[in-house]
Amino acid sequence: MKKVTCWLLLLSLVTLLLPAFAVAEGTVTLEWFMDYAALPSKWNLEEPVFAGITQATGVQCNINMPAEDASTKLNLLMISRNLPDIISTSDGDLRSELIAAGLVWDLDELLQTYVPESHLFANFPADLKKNIIDRDGGWYCYPSHMNSEGYESIWGYCDEDTAEFYKATKYDNRNSIFLRKAYLDQLGIDVNTIRTEQDLMDVLQSFNDAGLTNTSGASVYTMMVNGDQTVWLTMDGIIRNTFGAMPLTDDGQYQSIFYTDEYRDGASFLNHCAQKGFLTETHLIMDEETLVSLANSGRVACYIGPFTTLGSGADLNDVWVSPGAITPDSGATPVLPYNAGMYTGWLNTMVSKDAKDPAACARFIDYMSSREGMLLHMYGVEGVDYTWDGPCLVRTEEGMGKIEDGVTGIWGFYAFQDAYFPRSVEHRSLDKMPPTMAYSLTDNVVVYDASPFDIPAGYVSENEDMAFIEIETNNYLEATLPKILLAPDDQTFNDQYDAFLAEMTRLGRKDYDAYLNVKVQEAAEKRGIELKPVN
Repeated sequence: MKKVTCWLLLLSLVTLLLPAFAVAEGTVTLEWFMDYAALPSKWNLEEPVFAGITQATGVQCNINMPAEDASTKLNLLMISRNLPDIISTSDGDLRSELIAAGLVWDLDELLQTYVPESHLFANFPADLKKNIIDRDGGWYCYPSHMNSEGYESIWGYCDEDTAEFYKATKYDNRNSIFLRKAYLDQLGIDVNTIRTEQDLMDVLQSFNDAGLTNTSGASVYTMMVNGDQTVWLTMDGIIRNTFGAMPLTDDGQYQSIFYTDEYRDGASFLNHCAQKGFLTETHLIMDEETLVSLANSGRVACYIGPFTTLGSGADLNDVWVSPGAITPDSGATPVLPYNAGMYTGWLNTMVSKDAKDPAACARFIDYMSSREGMLLHMYGVEGVDYTWDGPCLVRTEEGMGKIEDGVTGIWGFYAFQDAYFPRSVEHRSLDKMPPTMAYSLTDNVVVYDASPFDIPAGYVSENEDMAFIEIETNNYLEATLPKILLAPDDQTFNDQYDAFLAEMTRLGRKDYDAYLNVKVQEAAEKRGIELKPVN
């Protein structure tokens, strides 16, 4: 009898909880195409985040996220006039083409028509909206990860400590040199003593000689870069900045960064790592999934690249430390490009003019960009995935385990992530600085405004010759630079690098640079910026 009573009690509790995520009849299913996300292939109504979104909006989505060539596939859908209801793309050229062809809604018109009370009319910064309209001719897209000082007044900070933290760490740099704290401690090395290129090389040699193993007894790689994305993420991210490279000639004209001596010095550093056996061909062809698995299992002592590759969560801040900006052997000053202009987002979300239910699309965008919606899809369910500590939330251990897991949806809806919103709900303190702050807080770093180098979408593609040069030279760069990094000695490295530059020029890269320089100079003049390399 007691068992029956317990089951009835459990059933009654479940019945009480179910309405919070009950799905109403008449739910609309929308087709949603996207470049990037950490979401399952199907909209799973058994997961609270998906069910909560559907309950609030009356919408569920068929998610179309191609594993590769997303832009090509979206372009084919555009040509065939078979667009999905909602489109989230990082491709600025395709965004411009969709707008020019009249295939997507102006969000002002969409929201005024179907959700006239939308929070976005009050909670979308006027300066950012103006910049988008200037760029596109209208407010055709909702951008993710946008940058605007206007958000500070809209969302605010959850407490005074958090406000102090963000004002002091304005130049957060997630591309850096990261060292696994446990291995530094094991060898008695203080990260604060690593100040120069030679210091770092000595630490790498110590890692290599120590025969390190992780907690499972597996061997540890001395260092790791970004595998098959090393050219674009490691070299074009942290290495160029650490060695002081800027995409400028001495007289302030734009040039591709690999023409600079500083970029070459950075490549030479990685080549010396290869000559010592720290970096191998295996490292340069590794896929991201394998890299992340190795790093997170303790099999990497030094990682050079974007911290975001390793995942997210406060626990990573306890695992890794950074020496910040080291001084190169050349004596060059490390630099940090910072876009002081208006960053209009990474993923741009648009609604097709042929959407089967534009009202449902409008409700979806309104909710996903709202405080309520972001709390749900970025943090999960209150009491399960997070709790409140005064005005700030704290993720539970269970919630931490769900971040970007590709199952629950938590932190997986990249298209609707607002970079400023976490400041209003997550506590931060200067007492505990994440390793991503070390680079910008190093005394010898020079921050420069990189906004003139943001080339408008469509500028290259509208010139067929320049578009061809861009594709051909980028492909050549991606195929050739990794081979140069593995040169067996300095002489071979220099000979191969010289040949690489000569071939780039033969392929037309100097003409391409001159074409981009027109826009760079225009933008610099408009913003009142003097273009001059630091080194």
